[in-house]
Amino acid sequence: MYKTENARWLPYCYEPDVHYWDPDAPKEHDITFVGVLYPERIELLEQMRSAGLRVHYEQGRLMEEGTAFYNRGHIAWNLSSRNDLPMRFWEGLAYRNLVVTNRVSDLEKLAEMGCRVGVHYVAYDRDDPQEMLEKLRYYCDPAHAEERERIATAGWVWVQQHTYACRAKQVLDSLGLVLEQEER
Repeated sequence: MYKTENARWLPYCYEPDVHYWDPDAPKEHDITFVGVLYPERIELLEQMRSAGLRVHYEQGRLMEEGTAFYNRGHIAWNLSSRNDLPMRFWEGLAYRNLVVTNRVSDLEKLAEMGCRVGVHYVAYDRDDPQEMLEKLRYYCDPAHAEERERIATAGWVWVQQHTYACRAKQVLDSLGLVLEQEER
């Protein structure tokens, strides 16, 4: 049995040189999704389309392609495959998209880090596709664009402290080690 008294949750993060907001990118889609297209995800994405939402999704868009892809949408939709917070959650915040994700237990840990539902992102119940669609319709409605942008901006500001460099510093700090700063 391993001892865990000094264990800490170390969630995913993002790389700011790869995952960034492009204010000049044209917004062509209401909702974007990049990830493995297993049947549950495809079914929900098609329900969004049937509801009249402009949805664009693909599998395998990474790095610069993924950044360009997400920057063309207003909402980064997420459906966790393992009931955790995947990298796409963090990347969606970094793209300054409104992140709409299913509720998972990791969101409670995220709240302890100062990231709150309704303030920095929007959550829905995985078992309630109607709730998901209602929230997506609401935030895609131009009448709610200001609220959508306010939440997206708050998420973007919050995620700035969650880069790979910040995570590495957290690990080193927890070990009592100091990383020497490179002169620029």
